Amino acid sequence: MLARAGLQQLVPEKSGRWSHNKGLFTELVQATQGCSIPDLLVILTRAKALQVEHWPECVKAAEKLKLLQTMLGDLQSALSWTSIEDIDLLLQRVVALDLRGHDFSLLVSAVEQRLHRLQSLRRELRTAARSSDIILLAGTLQTSDELGVRGSGVSHWKEVEVAEVRLKVLHALLAKMFMTQLAY
Repeated sequence: MLARAGLQQLVPEKSGRWSHNKGLFTELVQATQGCSIPDLLVILTRAKALQVEHWPECVKAAEKLKLLQTMLGDLQSALSWTSIEDIDLLLQRVVALDLRGHDFSLLVSAVEQRLHRLQSLRRELRTAARSSDIILLAGTLQTSDELGVRGSGVSHWKEVEVAEVRLKVLHALLAKMFMTQLAY
C-alpha cells in the first residue's frame, strides 16, 4: 500500500507508463524504499533491459544504490579505522539511513564492536597511564598494537603517547633501582 501511494505521487494518473508497467513501477519504488543492494541491482538491470533507465524512478533507484554502495564501502573500511569520532559519525549516518536491521546488520554490528573496543582501549590507556603497573601498561599498549592504534602511519592517540612515556619512565626507574641494588 505504501509503495502504491509513493507511485501515485511520483507518476501522474494519466501517464501511459503506469498502465503498461505497473509491476516495474511497484518494484522500483519498493526497492528504492528498501536498503537492499541486490534488490536494487536486479530491478535496475530489468529497467535497463526494458530501456526505461531514464525514468525518474530509475534515477532515484540508481541514486539509492550508489548511496548504499558508498555506505557499504565506508562500513568495511571502518573495521580498520582508529578514530572513535569518525566511526561514531559513520554509525550516526547508519541510524539516519535506517540500515541497522537490513542487509547491513552484521557489518554494522562489527563496526559497533570496533567502536566499543576502541572506546574501552581509550579508558584502559587513561587508567594505565596513571598506574605504576608495568604489566598493565605493557598489556594495554599491546592491545593498542592489535587494534592498529599504535605504530607508524596511524593517527597517533595522545593516550598511547602518554602510556608509552609512562612505561619508559617506569622502566628507567626499575633499571636504576636494579643498578643501585647491584652496586651494594
